Amino acid sequence: MRKNKGKTRIFYFIAILLILGGLFTGFRFIAARRAKKEVPPSVADIRAEKGIPVKVAAVEALPWQVWKRYYGQVRASRTQDVTSFVREFIVEVPADVGDKVRTGDVLLELSTETQAFDLSARVADYQEAKRDYERKLALSKAGGLSKQEVEKAYVTMEQKRSLVRDVQTKVSRTKVYAKIDGTVTYRDAEVGEIAESGKRVMAIADTEHLEVEVLLPPLEIGRIKKGITVRISLQDRTCPEMKVCEGTVLRLDPEADPSTGLYKCIVELTPGADFSPGSYVETEFLIDDRPQVVQIPYEIIDREDGRSFVYVIEDDRAFKRYVQVGEGVDRMMEIVNGLSAGEIIVVDGVDDVFDSAQVWVQK
Repeated sequence: MRKNKGKTRIFYFIAILLILGGLFTGFRFIAARRAKKEVPPSVADIRAEKGIPVKVAAVEALPWQVWKRYYGQVRASRTQDVTSFVREFIVEVPADVGDKVRTGDVLLELSTETQAFDLSARVADYQEAKRDYERKLALSKAGGLSKQEVEKAYVTMEQKRSLVRDVQTKVSRTKVYAKIDGTVTYRDAEVGEIAESGKRVMAIADTEHLEVEVLLPPLEIGRIKKGITVRISLQDRTCPEMKVCEGTVLRLDPEADPSTGLYKCIVELTPGADFSPGSYVETEFLIDDRPQVVQIPYEIIDREDGRSFVYVIEDDRAFKRYVQVGEGVDRMMEIVNGLSAGEIIVVDGVDDVFDSAQVWVQK
């Protein structure tokens, strides 16, 4: 009985060991399979199965504007330099620097005493010459004087008349008038001073109609033409906001300045522009304005042997496409030839792609 009980215990012990061993082996097998399943696939595995991950976009034809920026100086479109026609004392200067004047306003008045005395003497000479001519004409008609003497007297009378007219002109010019509407920008005349003949004593500028003088390089000749739109801006220290207005090209010199090689361009500002003559401003010329141009970001364009290319997607593959690139605006480049609107191109992952590569398009 005891021997049977001992054998039974040994049998149960061995059975338990076998069961535990089986369970342990099963757990290890299951854990190994789970661990194998949780290993993430490598990049090479993904690319081999699905292709190179890329992001794509459709090529678009969008509005296109090219602006060229240069600097220029504001000036009045019309000016008047006021000078004295005669040498006389100044008796009145009604306008001062900063005053607005209208056409016909008196700017400077000179003394008329000297001119009045001269006029009186010239008129007396003319009257005497006239009487002499009339006397000789009467004698000639009576046969007592030759025709040549009468003609000589007539010439003398006309010369005296001409001198009277000259003095009358000088008298009329003792008052100097404004020829344009504008603002007085310069004055060098005071009451009691002598105004020398030909001396600049005052200047007027038409500040309502301004223009900007811009010097352009030869590269822009042919692209900047009369009538194109120009944006003008100025950052005024006294005003936190930038002053901006529009203008148009008024004229462009056909010849360059021999000393600089630059071409002078005059831009006409819209009337009432809030700029001061003499200010330096930034000008932007609209040299290209088209409703639709094929354009793509410059950073997706690659270059090879001096040629530009992009990758075009067809049937989940990327194919190299050479393109002709035009001008750039901000981060966009014009595509002159090689791409059409609607084609799908690689925009992200360009560095990993090669010609005919299988790609995996990411959303």
